[in-house]
Amino acid sequence: MMDFAAGAAATAVTVPPLVFVFLFITVNKLIGKPGRSLRLSADMTALLFMISVYFMIELLWGVGTGWFMLIGFLTVASLLTILQWYVIEEVRMWKVLKQTWRFHFLVYACMYTVLAFTGLFII
Repeated sequence: MMDFAAGAAATAVTVPPLVFVFLFITVNKLIGKPGRSLRLSADMTALLFMISVYFMIELLWGVGTGWFMLIGFLTVASLLTILQWYVIEEVRMWKVLKQTWRFHFLVYACMYTVLAFTGLFII
């Protein structure tokens, strides 16, 4: 049983697009709203994309990027907070965190794709 759990976790970190598609199909069948299913699936797999990108960069170039990822996350959150305060004059932190999280999902999904193709040619 422990081998199965370890294998499932390793697969989830190694191939997050499969997890994203699986979650999207499952959540869409449960709630029946494709837009909401897409957002929930993105929210649930963002961390997998982040971990996967971290390890892919570590494997390809031997560079630890954890601090850069954290600083990038905080920078985007700060910019979105300032933008929301400037436009709406009221900061809703939950909304800022959701926007930041979803923005980073897009960034890391794109980075995963680029790194996957880069890895095919480098290794």
